[in-house]
Amino acid sequence: MERGSLDFPLYFHVVNSTTASIRDFLRTLKVNPAQRLTYFEQLSSNPNLIPVISYNAEAPYVPNSYVSDENRLRQTFNRLAFRIFENPDFNTVLHDINLVIRPDDILLYDIGAAPHTQPFLQAKYNLLQQTKARKGCRTVIIRSAINPNIIFNRLIDGGVVLDADNSLLNAYSTYGFDAFGDFAGIRKDHSITDGGPEDPSPGFLFYCATNNYFIGYKGRTPDWNEFTNHIQPSVINSQTWRNHGPIHHQNCPGCQRISSNPGNSAGNWKRISIQHYLHTMEEVL
Repeated sequence: MERGSLDFPLYFHVVNSTTASIRDFLRTLKVNPAQRLTYFEQLSSNPNLIPVISYNAEAPYVPNSYVSDENRLRQTFNRLAFRIFENPDFNTVLHDINLVIRPDDILLYDIGAAPHTQPFLQAKYNLLQQTKARKGCRTVIIRSAINPNIIFNRLIDGGVVLDADNSLLNAYSTYGFDAFGDFAGIRKDHSITDGGPEDPSPGFLFYCATNNYFIGYKGRTPDWNEFTNHIQPSVINSQTWRNHGPIHHQNCPGCQRISSNPGNSAGNWKRISIQHYLHTMEEVL
């Protein structure tokens, strides 16, 4: 069984519509980030777990915190991941990572939604690859392929989503990275709500492997029933759907759900989008 990394993102915003239990959980972590380490230790019986040492990118990084976190977790786990964000604390965080990272550890570089082609990022790429060369670790670049400002009711129904850029799929290795991450083909959310806005805005992003872009679908009216009344048949009758072929549709959990009973829940359609994207990546990579 493959190993997987686990992070407790501290950058999530707590808003009024956040479910009470989740709100309390996140606030506890923000007040006492060390609680994350306790949770990791409680999960240590899982041999495939790789804890991610992280920090709140929207708050000042406390120097040496990665060192102390590593010292504690290394007593339980022989492999760790370290997440570094593209923010003003980059150099300080990388300095601390260099003090503790070991061969077989993973260094995650999260650039948010910034275009990975930005020239100013090249210097950061070089620094990370220097760490990789010295320490023998693996490096992963993470970027949200979907612009977080995308609004579903402004999509061109059945058209290519121009605010989605998945070109990192073909570019990550040219920057020296071993792998890439992209939030499973959905937006990188900064807030957790209890299920979405009160005003219906049905929309769906369907990944096209043939051309490595996303097709957007939206409801004709602000009605959640548009998921099954309009979006479902539009996806199934599209050229993009046909391009993936019957074998994909038979094996893809997301496409199976679209073909059967996807329902009208916005959360469920987000899950479908993720399932289709991840299964497609298994076929492509």
